[in-house]
Amino acid sequence: MTCPRCRVPLVSTAPDATSVVHVCRSCHGMFVPPRAWHVLLTTPERVVELEAKLPAGPRERPALIDSVTCLACEKEMDRHRFAAISDVVIDRCLDRHGVWLDAGEAAAIVRFMKVRAEVGESALQREAEAAALKERIASDALVLAAMRRALAGEAPSPGVVTGQSEGTRTDLRVLLLLVLLAAVAGAMLAKHCGTAQASHSETRL
Repeated sequence: MTCPRCRVPLVSTAPDATSVVHVCRSCHGMFVPPRAWHVLLTTPERVVELEAKLPAGPRERPALIDSVTCLACEKEMDRHRFAAISDVVIDRCLDRHGVWLDAGEAAAIVRFMKVRAEVGESALQREAEAAALKERIASDALVLAAMRRALAGEAPSPGVVTGQSEGTRTDLRVLLLLVLLAAVAGAMLAKHCGTAQASHSETRL
C-alpha cells in the first residue's frame, strides 16, 4: 500500500494482537481498517502508543487533495465530520474498508471523545449553537448597518456593488424603509397580542 497523500509505501503496525494500521512515515497519515478503527475508538490509549511508534522530527506537509482513494478497493472515499459537532474531518470508504486519518486527526478524535465524556454531548451542542448564533448576529449587524447607510443616502461600504443610478438608489432606500417598517409593525403586533393574551388570562383567573 502507498500513501494517498505523498505516494510513499505505508508501514504496517499493530494497535493490538487482532488488528493492523497502515502508517505513512513521511506525513504520519494512516489507513485504519474496521477492526483497528474499533480498537482505537474503544481504547484511546492505543492512539498514544501508535503515535509513539512514528518517527520523531518534522514531518512533511503535502498539500491536501480534494479526495482520497481507498487503499483496499481504490474507490473515492467520502469526506465527512467525525461527529456532527466535531471539527475533525475524516475520509471513509463507502464500502466500509476503513478510514484515512491525516496527521494529528487520531489524537484530535481522542481529545474530542474525552471532552464529550467529561462535559456531555448536550454541552458541546450548546457550545456549537452559541458559536453559530454569534456568527449569525454579526452577519445581521452588517446587514442592518448597510440598510441604515442606504436609508441615509450614504456611500456603500467597500465590497458593495456601485454604479447604480439615482433612481435605483432611491428605489432601494424605499424598499429598505418598507422592510424596516414591516419589522417594526410585526414587533408591535406581537407585543399587542401578548398583552391581550395576558389580560385575558388574568380575567379568567
